[in-house]
Amino acid sequence: MVFSACQTLKNVPEGDFLLDRVEVRAEDRPSDIAKDELARYVHQQPNGQIFFMRFHLWLYNLGKKGKETGVSGWLHRIGEPPVIYSPALTEQSVANLQIYLKGRGFYSAEVVDTAYTRRHGRMTVRYTVRFGPPTLVDSVALRIPDSLAHSYVERQWAYSQLKPGMRLDNQTLEAERSRVEGSLRNAGFYNFSADAIGFVADTLGRGHQATLTLCIPPPNATEFSDRVLRRYVIDSINIYPKAASNRSTSAVDSTWHVRTLGRVRYLYPSTPGIRLPVVARMLRLQPDSVLRLSDVNRTQSNLLTLSLYRQAQFEFREQQFAGWRSPADSLNRLYPITCNVLLHRMPVQNYQAGLMLTTSGAIGAEGSLTYTHRNLFYGAELFELRGQASVEALRKRQGLYFKTAMELGLRATLTFPQFLFVYGLNHFAQRYMPSTRLQVSWNYQRRPDYNRTLFTGGLTYAWNTGQGSSYSLTPVEVNVVKIFRIDPAFYERISRSYLAYSYISQLVSITGLNYGYQQQSSGNRLSTSTLRASVEASGNTLWAFSKLLKRKRRDGAYTVFDLPFSQFVRADLNYANKVRIDKSNAVVFRIFMGVGYPYANSEALPIEKQYYEGGANGVRAWQARDLGPGSYRDTEFAYPNQTGDIKLEANLEYRFSLFWKLEGALFVDAGNIWAISRRDLRKGAIFHFSSFYKQVAMGYGVGVRMNLGFFVLRVDSGFRLYDPYVAPNSGRTRGQFLFAERRFTTDDFVLHFGVGYPF
Repeated sequence: MVFSACQTLKNVPEGDFLLDRVEVRAEDRPSDIAKDELARYVHQQPNGQIFFMRFHLWLYNLGKKGKETGVSGWLHRIGEPPVIYSPALTEQSVANLQIYLKGRGFYSAEVVDTAYTRRHGRMTVRYTVRFGPPTLVDSVALRIPDSLAHSYVERQWAYSQLKPGMRLDNQTLEAERSRVEGSLRNAGFYNFSADAIGFVADTLGRGHQATLTLCIPPPNATEFSDRVLRRYVIDSINIYPKAASNRSTSAVDSTWHVRTLGRVRYLYPSTPGIRLPVVARMLRLQPDSVLRLSDVNRTQSNLLTLSLYRQAQFEFREQQFAGWRSPADSLNRLYPITCNVLLHRMPVQNYQAGLMLTTSGAIGAEGSLTYTHRNLFYGAELFELRGQASVEALRKRQGLYFKTAMELGLRATLTFPQFLFVYGLNHFAQRYMPSTRLQVSWNYQRRPDYNRTLFTGGLTYAWNTGQGSSYSLTPVEVNVVKIFRIDPAFYERISRSYLAYSYISQLVSITGLNYGYQQQSSGNRLSTSTLRASVEASGNTLWAFSKLLKRKRRDGAYTVFDLPFSQFVRADLNYANKVRIDKSNAVVFRIFMGVGYPYANSEALPIEKQYYEGGANGVRAWQARDLGPGSYRDTEFAYPNQTGDIKLEANLEYRFSLFWKLEGALFVDAGNIWAISRRDLRKGAIFHFSSFYKQVAMGYGVGVRMNLGFFVLRVDSGFRLYDPYVAPNSGRTRGQFLFAERRFTTDDFVLHFGVGYPF
């Protein structure tokens, strides 16, 4: 191609070479050193690629050579200039790799570079790494003259990463420095830092063996303050619940009020602005206790969970005192220190108006107005009142005909920074940041096929256990669903099917548990994993009481306030993993599994608890609610409205940066929904383990996104690859691959507009 052969070298000077490829070959590479890790130390890397194409170099070359104004200047700014092969930088890369390998314990490692041209004007550089034998530690010793610090390090030595037989590896040494620093700071040595730790490795005349000594202070330290090895006890705690951002504790005057609560002093100018016991519950620090870093961090996290505060600032001031000894330990010298906590408040009340696109199923718009009060009862209670209105354009299956769906809603939530109605959990509150949310809402929906209202009230407990895990427990949630209008043609259609049981007025009482987990792994390729799981049950308590009281059924179901109540169990699992390959490329994978099962008092899941497939956040080659269930396709409903009891979905998306704020994506989606009940007469809708894989729809597509930082605008075009639909009397037992088994039509292409990433 003329583009690849000539245009790529357009801005490469005569006699120079474009750096086309860098290879790192490692011989005898240990399992804990990845090849990607070695590549980080190569100073010169080729121009970045997007799907095997040097897109940003191509943009740069589109501009006129030497012109930095107008369109050419813009192309040069958003593009990437060619990387010119440099022998000097190659030599520097060799030196970098050798330094790195010595730091990992391979002192006799060799790095050899080879540069050669495989194509005209392009240079490939190969780095061959020979690790050789590692240097191993045969003994470990401590050199800590301070007897107090020595005793605490020795107590925790069982957790040390320094063991005889280990490789003399800088990463292990750095991990040990961090461990010792954390151990001592959690033992009261608050001023201690990892900089106060050094290592001496004696390899003289020992071949590939070394004697390792951990030293505090480091052997080459020229200045070392004795404050680093002081162990502190909290002498007093002062809390400033109304601290001003431009004032310090020294600005407090005699007009301020002082109140003591549980040996902790609270200082404020007129009123504290919050009930002081609420702040007291958040404190892990106490007077006369050892100053531990973990207690400081936990106290700060707890205070910031109070919606009233934007910052919790800690000041520590040593007292002019030579130190005192604990009666229990003659070496346990403790130095008194004062802890001042300055709490900077957020605005107590505010209003927020919003207008945004919606993509829950079809393209639409939503307007909202939210009122927030962060201290409703002077206990950092967060009150939100939100009103919203939205409209969606629902497209008919045939042609470009649209009809609108409208939704109005009002929601009030009140969140308390503690567990309500649960007592004796003060220690739990300090560790896990619990909260209680009360919520009531009213919602009106007008869709082409029906109108309904939904009233909801519920109680939810939430808490975080740290390390990325969070939980929420909903012991009670009550939903009252009232359907006021059903389109006659729609009702005639569903009255002959299993779907009729979903479109009824009913009461839905729910008990549920949700779990969330997020983890980020550092390294050359940043990976972010997110897991969300939920399980909920409905109607069991009401059913048990109805049986116990021997209440009469109406139309085969027990009722409460003349409304039948639903009874089902439902569980969802959603896992997503994002791997950033480099600054311009990332791969995201997601899998979703969900199942709901109605029983006893219910013949079908309520509408809002059923699953649907397709749309901007599902299998994007289908409209929302237009796929499934199974191999079934509805041809009678004017608007897509297909739902099911089981949902399986997998998505793979390759994301890449284009220029400015624009990003691109290539994606593959697969999934479908299915029904459980044998009473569902839709042909091919029932889930069967032996054949469900034949009904998994597949699609692919391309997308463009505009990342504005605070939100992302998205356009995705989806194309069908495998359609699971089996027409009646066709004689087929599975769906069809497009192009190979049937022709492509306009219905096999869908364009989606979205806000935010799909997952």
